[in-house]
Amino acid sequence: MPENVATQWDSDMVKRVLLSEAAAGLRVHVDENGERLTIKAAWEGLISVEEHERLKMILNDPRRGTSNGSAPKWLLSGLLRCWKCDGPVVSRRKWGPETRYYVCKKNSCVGRKAKLVDALVEEVVLRRLEDPALLGALARTDEDAVAALTEARELRVSYEKWLNDAIDADLSPAEIAVYKARKAPLIEAAERRAQAALPMPHVAAAAGPDARAKWHDPELTPLEAKRDIIRSLVRVTILSAAGKRRGFGVGAGVDTIEIEPLVS
Repeated sequence: MPENVATQWDSDMVKRVLLSEAAAGLRVHVDENGERLTIKAAWEGLISVEEHERLKMILNDPRRGTSNGSAPKWLLSGLLRCWKCDGPVVSRRKWGPETRYYVCKKNSCVGRKAKLVDALVEEVVLRRLEDPALLGALARTDEDAVAALTEARELRVSYEKWLNDAIDADLSPAEIAVYKARKAPLIEAAERRAQAALPMPHVAAAAGPDARAKWHDPELTPLEAKRDIIRSLVRVTILSAAGKRRGFGVGAGVDTIEIEPLVS
């Protein structure tokens, strides 16, 4: 392989190849309504469908850390999601060096004062770490994780088999859409349960009645450790502020920040 081609293989490209349906012997069919349907391809996959599903579970896990070669500077930058495009929401400075916002990276769909978001998310996470029930929820075995992953995989395989059969049977797009609307949320919920069942020793170490003291000790819990804990426990979405402001000059409040627990 020529040197100039080989150097184009960065981590993003490797991830795209690993997550591609083609690698598992699948192809994507787009129907007349723009719906994406995954069906079996004519070629043999490099990996099995089961391996493909496990890779998707691991590589798309929101708790996985990513690195661009430098340490993170802000608590939630890149961990937040935009309500509109589901893209990452990152730290930006606006109207002077002292005012920092979290802004949708893709399209600037939303923006929220970082101080407000940081304070709310930090308090929610600290209360969760202080909750005695959390340690019980974290006391899972490898068998629990395997069982949850198996359930999610079986639902996904059954779902994609039905789509293949539906296309072969020439079902209408409307019938397929009804099935997808009913089954997709069940699969997504099962996949979230599987992700939550994976071991989280970093969260267990930070939990307990002294969680606040540990959190505010930079040696025990540096910024990257805080980000890993947040990534493991919650999914935070910045919502639209439309219709929720309380008067001229009043900024968006905590009701424009949605925090979904990932560990029940």
